[in-house]
Amino acid sequence: PLLTEEGYVGLDVHRAARIAAAGHGGQILLSKTTRDLVDGIDCIDLGDQRLKDLTEPERVYQVGTQEFPPLKSLNRTNLPLAAQPLVDRLVEQKETAALLLDRRLVTLTGTGGTGKTRLALQIAADLVDEFPDGAFFVPLAGLNEPELVVPLIAQTLAPAEGDALATMDALVFVDNFEHLLPAAADVAQLLNDAPRLRLLVTSRAPLRLSAETEYPLDVLPEDAAVELFLQFAQSLNRPVEPDATVAAICRRLDGLPLALELAAARLRLLSPSTLLSRLDERLPLLTDGARDLPERQRTLAATIAWSYDLQDA
Repeated sequence: PLLTEEGYVGLDVHRAARIAAAGHGGQILLSKTTRDLVDGIDCIDLGDQRLKDLTEPERVYQVGTQEFPPLKSLNRTNLPLAAQPLVDRLVEQKETAALLLDRRLVTLTGTGGTGKTRLALQIAADLVDEFPDGAFFVPLAGLNEPELVVPLIAQTLAPAEGDALATMDALVFVDNFEHLLPAAADVAQLLNDAPRLRLLVTSRAPLRLSAETEYPLDVLPEDAAVELFLQFAQSLNRPVEPDATVAAICRRLDGLPLALELAAARLRLLSPSTLLSRLDERLPLLTDGARDLPERQRTLAATIAWSYDLQDA
């Protein structure tokens, strides 16, 4: 960790805080790193735990043999692990979480690449403990038949358990609804049949249901865009300085998170100044997204084409 005037900061401090937050009063938890450094202390291996905002599972041990409730981790969920910590969005995160605790259906809307999925993933992870049956991720990008939306939700939450869905108290994060809007009526029926379910939906357009609360998501402000760009660059082992060139790149890309990620990928071959000079040709330049991203997010042109293809004549 780094020592600043305000104390220690860094990913190590963040990891320690997440491990501590998973425990209960009087319970002492250790990471595997710490456990390997300590001799002569009886520990219980609690296994790999998925913790909020960490990008991979953490092996956790408990000091002593006292019995405690299960750790407050993300193990009651299929939420994917985040590839990067969430940048900015604290206001949006708190407001949306508060809405979900009060409303049955909240839809995050915004143009392609604004970071709806990443924000929704963080919100769902933060709210796991609020739902006795956990929080679940249902991606729709690869689905083309609206009539399969609700069966996919049911299969994800309660496979082979008949009508168990009707009594579940869970949060369902349904990602990328915009191309399946005719399924909105089925979602309304689902909310009626399963009165304890809450739905967090991401979509480029609202579902337009009476139970829905829409939360529009804007692009990032410049300081947050710069922080995200630097984060992407660091993940490529190409750290850059937060100078005027980086700020200009972020302005040219309108603070759009997907565009920032695709631009940072070009730092493998280009310096920031060269990258900035080539941004007049944005669509040909902003390509080479990660292979595990959906096809529509691997280039900026594909993201625009996804929206275009949703339009009628």
